[in-house]
Amino acid sequence: MTSPSWADRHARFYGTRLGQRVLAAEVGLVLGNLPESGTVASLGCGVGAHEAEMARRRPGLRIIGLDPDPDMLRAVPAALPRTLGDAAALPFRDGALDAAVFVTSLEFMDRPDLALAEVARALRAGGVAIALAINPRSEWGRERLGGRAPPWDDADALGGALGGALGGPHSATHALCIDGDRAWPEAGPEEAVLLVAWATKG
Repeated sequence: MTSPSWADRHARFYGTRLGQRVLAAEVGLVLGNLPESGTVASLGCGVGAHEAEMARRRPGLRIIGLDPDPDMLRAVPAALPRTLGDAAALPFRDGALDAAVFVTSLEFMDRPDLALAEVARALRAGGVAIALAINPRSEWGRERLGGRAPPWDDADALGGALGGALGGPHSATHALCIDGDRAWPEAGPEEAVLLVAWATKG
C-alpha cells in the first residue's frame, strides 16, 4: 500500500475540524490585507483550499494559484485559475499583479530571496505582498519545519525581508494559536504558529 501524497495529506487536513478552523483563520489574515478587487497570485498554492475560500469570500478578486507540483495542482478546484511554475521565475509580466500571497510556502522555497525579487517585479506600484510563514519558535512550527531553518526567526525579520524586497512600508505580527483540535487567532511570539507580514511596493 502506497503512502498518501502531499496533495492527499493537505486535502485531508483541511477536511478535518482543526483544518477547517486553521483555514478560516489563515484566510481571514490574508483577506485583511488584500484589496477588494484585482489580480492576486498565490505562490505555492498547494491544493487551492485557501484560494478557493478567498475567491468565495471576495468575488472581486481574480486569484491565480501557482505551484511547482503538478499533483498539488490537480487537486485545485476546477473553477480556480492555476498554473505550474516556480515562484523564483514567475510567469507574469512586470507590474501585472495587484497582490501576491504566500501561505506557508515561502519558508519551503529553496531561494525565498529570488521569489521576493520576482514578486517585486511582477507587482504594480502600490501593490501588496502578504506572507504567512510557519513560526520556527513554536512547537508546532518546529515539528512542521522538520529541521529546516528559514532565513528569518520572527515576524519582524520576515516583515523586513518583504519590505526590503518591495521598497515600501511593511508591518508584521504573530498570529494563530493551536492547542489540540482548537485554534484561535491571538497568540504570543512563542506560541503563535504563524508569522504574518505584509508590504507595499514603493
